[in-house]
Amino acid sequence: RFVADVTHELRTPVSALVGEASLLKTKLEADPSVCPPEVGRLVTMVSTDITRLRQLVDDLLEISRLDAQAVETVIEPVDLGLFLTQLVRAHGWNETVDVRVTHGAELGDDAAGIRPAATDGFIVLVDRRRLERTVVNLVENALRHGAAPVRIEARRGTAAAPDATETVQIAVTDSGPGIPIDHLPHIFDRFYKADPSRSSSRGSGLGLAIARENARLLGGEVAAGNVPEGGARFVVTLPAGDL
Repeated sequence: RFVADVTHELRTPVSALVGEASLLKTKLEADPSVCPPEVGRLVTMVSTDITRLRQLVDDLLEISRLDAQAVETVIEPVDLGLFLTQLVRAHGWNETVDVRVTHGAELGDDAAGIRPAATDGFIVLVDRRRLERTVVNLVENALRHGAAPVRIEARRGTAAAPDATETVQIAVTDSGPGIPIDHLPHIFDRFYKADPSRSSSRGSGLGLAIARENARLLGGEVAAGNVPEGGARFVVTLPAGDL
């Protein structure tokens, strides 16, 4: 509650700082002659750091709400293929992120015990906003700490157990070197960074934790691993819901 209260109060002044820094940066870019080049560089640095601060405040507020179970969900039918395609387009990832929706075993490693299930379409019952937050955080993590191109693959399946319900898996795979094995158990820890040199990176260190908490809010889970050909893979498994 304390974190939620503090971050809520910080949002207004931080948002004002973001607007002011952005305006100053825009004016300097429009007329660089108004100040020495080093001042322009300092303005860019200040603007970047304030934007990072706002992201941290927003992430702290969100995760405190998730911890307090103060987040509502609105479950509705979602066309998963269309949803993922529009998400990639809205974030300007068309050149770096590829979307693939399948009904077979093309997702890769079957360590999760998933087998294909027949389906007439790819409509799932889910909270659109929570799903978007989960996938966006995973893709941003892949682009920031992995390498493009990034693949988003989705498929419908059922767990191997006889009494298991239908599930949906969404995998985000990057083309980077993968996650070191000794870091995998901690990858969802808050503020954890596999590379200490990234302590000044633009991420808040909460993105993966928020993605996992949103998936759990939907009754699912997120798992992390590496693929044999190289690259990290995060797999979101959610209940498909009964239409």
